[in-house]
Amino acid sequence: MNLQGGTGTGTRVGAQTLTGPEPALKFERLAVSTLDDSAHANTFYIHSTFRITNVGSEPVRNLTFLPTNTDEDSDPATPTTSTPTVGTTPFKNLRYYDGSDASEQAPYVQLGQVRKLDTQTYTSPTVVDDDTATLYRQNLQAPGFQTSVPTGLTAQVGSAGWVHIGTLAPGESTILQLGAGIRTFGFTSKPYNLDVVLAVAQDDASTEKTPLAAPVFEYDRTTSTVSAWTGGAGSAQVRQQFLSSVDPNSYVAATASISSAGQLDLRLASERELVGLNNSYPGNARDYNREGCTTTVTSSDPRIRTLIIDMLGITGKGDSRIIIPARRDSLKFSEGTAFVESGLLIYADRPGTLNGTYSCDLDGGWSPFQITLENVQLVKGWNKLQDVRTDTVLTTPEGTLPLESHEISNGPFPEEWLYFR
Repeated sequence: MNLQGGTGTGTRVGAQTLTGPEPALKFERLAVSTLDDSAHANTFYIHSTFRITNVGSEPVRNLTFLPTNTDEDSDPATPTTSTPTVGTTPFKNLRYYDGSDASEQAPYVQLGQVRKLDTQTYTSPTVVDDDTATLYRQNLQAPGFQTSVPTGLTAQVGSAGWVHIGTLAPGESTILQLGAGIRTFGFTSKPYNLDVVLAVAQDDASTEKTPLAAPVFEYDRTTSTVSAWTGGAGSAQVRQQFLSSVDPNSYVAATASISSAGQLDLRLASERELVGLNNSYPGNARDYNREGCTTTVTSSDPRIRTLIIDMLGITGKGDSRIIIPARRDSLKFSEGTAFVESGLLIYADRPGTLNGTYSCDLDGGWSPFQITLENVQLVKGWNKLQDVRTDTVLTTPEGTLPLESHEISNGPFPEEWLYFR
């Protein structure tokens, strides 16, 4: 697939699917735009847009486009019918504006999410990910995936790429948006044309969002009374981003709207939207190995990957209000201790049972807390769990601090949400 300039004559790696026949796809390049962020990030961004049409006789589902490195095979007698990509990259046909070879820059091209200029949130324009474009995911798992290649070449399919959500019927088209960044530091010119070789797969992951509806009330800490929602109509978007090497992907885990009468409509992300998830279960030492923290949590399936929602930030009437799933009739306060039966939403990519305790103290710079999971059984998909929360005020040499204690179980999930004011 050609990213920028020229006409793009690179040979595409033949597509072979994971769960069905090889998709017959037609690619049409519609537009190319660029964004120069050399002054801030030493990077020149490319946004290339294609129309993809299913020209076959069978529907194709959840297409994934995986950048692929090709090399000549080890048999010198085998004729090579296509030029391999440059080095260990998925790129070929790199050219400067004058048509000269630009292969030296192949290692400095980084594929990823399409980028855009954000002029709304910041005092000065800032380049950010464009979440409305085709999603780019890392940590994609395709065990046993094979792709056909031209004679004389071998292929190494990457574990990152762009994912399309949904089904394309025969004759139906969709838009694919590819993003790339070219390093500008140290070079006097940048490539005008480059092709990226893509292998194409599809899968059967669910594209259905999980709905959740509930009323929202307000709790007044001063008077200890519950009243109707006064925040007006609003909305929320739950973003989950893991900046460590464990999971570099960014997810919109849920979207929500709330009516002026306080009725919450929550839509939890589908299995396909959460593809590439690599953050393991709560309390796993791999992800929770922090100073001042200890864990005994284990999972019946250590491969399980999860994502957690325990609150929503509702934006409306010019402010933002944090709401949590909680039973208003469970609120109890006594001598510096607060008790509430709240809820926890956990997405799991496979079934598993969690047991153990995860706790942190002041040594790691955290407010003290303890989370206990006792025989918590997770199914594949979204799980609605009970979180019995106790907040106790501790007196320490450093002053008074709250101790959060959470007991997670398969108990009932609250049927209402609360805003504490």
